[in-house]
Amino acid sequence: MTGLSRGRFLRAAGAMALSAGAVRGGAVEAREDVAARIADAAIRAHPELEHLAIAVGVVARGGPGRLYFAGAPVAARNHAQPRALNATTPFLIGSITKVFTTRIYAMRQGSFERRLGEVLPLGLPERLAAVPVRALANYGSGFPTDNHPPIWWRGTLDVASLPALVASLRAHPDLPPCAPEAAYSYSNFAFGLLGLAALGLTDLAHPVAPEAHAAVAALGRRLGLSAATAPWTAASAELLPAGYTQTGLVPQRDDYGAPNWLVLGGGGNLVSTPADMLTWLAYNMGRTGTDEAVLVEAQSAPITFRRRLGPMRGVGACTTEPIAPIRTSLGWFHAEPSRFGVATLTKNGGVKGFSSWMGFEDWVGTGSPSPLGVVALANAPHIADRVGMRVYRSLVRR
Repeated sequence: MTGLSRGRFLRAAGAMALSAGAVRGGAVEAREDVAARIADAAIRAHPELEHLAIAVGVVARGGPGRLYFAGAPVAARNHAQPRALNATTPFLIGSITKVFTTRIYAMRQGSFERRLGEVLPLGLPERLAAVPVRALANYGSGFPTDNHPPIWWRGTLDVASLPALVASLRAHPDLPPCAPEAAYSYSNFAFGLLGLAALGLTDLAHPVAPEAHAAVAALGRRLGLSAATAPWTAASAELLPAGYTQTGLVPQRDDYGAPNWLVLGGGGNLVSTPADMLTWLAYNMGRTGTDEAVLVEAQSAPITFRRRLGPMRGVGACTTEPIAPIRTSLGWFHAEPSRFGVATLTKNGGVKGFSSWMGFEDWVGTGSPSPLGVVALANAPHIADRVGMRVYRSLVRR
């Protein structure tokens, strides 16, 4: 294994404080030890992933947000070139993009109490145009699950361009197959439509990519994010570390985000950095003093699902199955208190080569910001979820 040794995690001198007056004390030191130890264990557990890289951000009571790093990535385009692992290293964040999408929608369109056809007046078929925007954002769109095969839209819809997408939707007036909010489904496609609605596109010739970049940049300026947090582009591939695939024992040489189809943008195509994700975490925890009313709406009044619409091939009839209750609100998932010991909001992400996880204590209605939050990024499948949850469980109510 090359790069950072297992003993060189960013503790006292190296842990990045987001404020110059970071307090050094027993409680903060204990949190550093936990985050570093768990990241260390993840590296040790995967010696076959020679260039595994992990970034963990912690925002805890009594101290500023801090970042911890482990691993030694290489460049995606040149595996002989070490890639620095620090606060500005770019990662694909996958489906954490979805909570950015709901925030951009709120910023540009306001109320979620509208129908898709009202905010996306592109001649959508009647059934689809009538879908409530809130249902798209709450994982109750009525579209099938599409985060693992079979993916229903392949061979059914033409997603090569916005005009082609709308034309193929018009050819399928029975979409979505289920009534909105009748069943839970993890639909990237639905969040793609939400992303288009957030942009306020009014004609088929409207360029999507520039609008998406402008919308993310405007949110970034409002929250203090860097320009690195942006939709994936070909230029991004020059900066990314190499990432591991589901089967990968070696990093894969490719563009990672390149295959993303047009409407998937709102579901999972953002690139970000550990520093920006720590800022995004603190913002959603209500710790920046910005947009509290917007955050309260996004994180409260969750919808509870007791049935699920699974994946299917092509367009079929609405068929659902019972599930244990799932609670969602505008992109977030509300974990059962028994899972972490306290009420917690979470979101994770997984795209080719990368994974991400974010969780924080529910703070809405308490009169105070969230006391604890954790974000984790990794250049391998599922690693960020495991590391992030372990750090969070170790620190909650400590």
